[in-house]
Amino acid sequence: MSPKDWSQRVTADDPNIDIFQGAWGLGSNPNPSGLIGPTSPLNYTRYTSDTLTKNLEALSSQDMFDDEKLKEAYQKNSISNSEKKLHGYHSVGNNL
Repeated sequence: MSPKDWSQRVTADDPNIDIFQGAWGLGSNPNPSGLIGPTSPLNYTRYTSDTLTKNLEALSSQDMFDDEKLKEAYQKNSISNSEKKLHGYHSVGNNL
């Protein structure tokens, strides 16, 4: 399958594409809403949950203009422990 065909099928939510693997880099804004939000066109895995949506909304709130609240939110809520376990995130020295 050509890269163009693959890209068109993934963005059209083709049910025959059941696995997506890709990589990209983040800009200077660490808010992941544009990549993994429930309506993000880059959410090729189509994953969402109430917990993830709640955490993404918190990261996009007006409260995040306070640097301390922003730091706390990223440390606590950007990817919750349940999301880490579901997706198999690993960090050196952390046992989830």
